[in-house]
Amino acid sequence: MKPTVTLSCDTTHLTLGTTDFPGTKSGSCTTTSSPPGGTFGWTVNTSAVTLSANGNSATYSSNAESSTQGDTVVKVTYTVNSQSASGSSQGITVHKPTSLKTVSTVPNDHTTTCTVPCLLNPGKGTCTIKAGTSCNYTEPITRRRQRCGQVGQSLPERPTLRCHHYGERYCQPRLVWG
Repeated sequence: MKPTVTLSCDTTHLTLGTTDFPGTKSGSCTTTSSPPGGTFGWTVNTSAVTLSANGNSATYSSNAESSTQGDTVVKVTYTVNSQSASGSSQGITVHKPTSLKTVSTVPNDHTTTCTVPCLLNPGKGTCTIKAGTSCNYTEPITRRRQRCGQVGQSLPERPTLRCHHYGERYCQPRLVWG
């Protein structure tokens, strides 16, 4: 019986850099193969991603900017009874974002309740927190759809939320990507 293998990878657009959207720096691949009992060999054709394989599955992470759209392909070879079958992923692109464009904005889309430690002396100009306490506040959330890209290319739109939560010292608000 000639072996068969099907490869499915979940992410075709990855980002590179320190300000990435959450969940866009890596992806994973799974296989379906027959007959059982074979071995898997994994390769990738560019250095844009690093590949880590474990049997019938693999993960990949952004490593370098792609030179063209869809230039990176993950390939698996399944071998059983001295016969082989291969499968390839769709093209993967690693983007190194250089621009950010707001596509749409919905002010006051909804509200959220935030919980932070309470201040020991509120209104006194200090950031000392009162251990073992929590204070809640409600604030409006602005929903934005943004497109992030590089010269000549752009990532698919991704929804982002802006919420002012208190930073490490609980006095300096910071933006949190959601």
